[in-house]
Amino acid sequence: MKEKMPGPEQPGDEQRELFNEDELADPDKDMKKLLKIIKEADIRGRKEEKGKKKGKAA
Repeated sequence: MKEKMPGPEQPGDEQRELFNEDELADPDKDMKKLLKIIKEADIRGRKEEKGKKKGKAA
């Protein structure tokens, strides 16, 4: 005789517990945040390169 494995009664129950719709991240918001970080890093990198070039020339 097979024992019934404990688990959610309905297939969607477990998913609802793990992912609350209010807590899900907004993909557009995440992309905007990533683009902002990338732009800041790019600007920082360019400033460092200019600083190195000025240091060599002086």
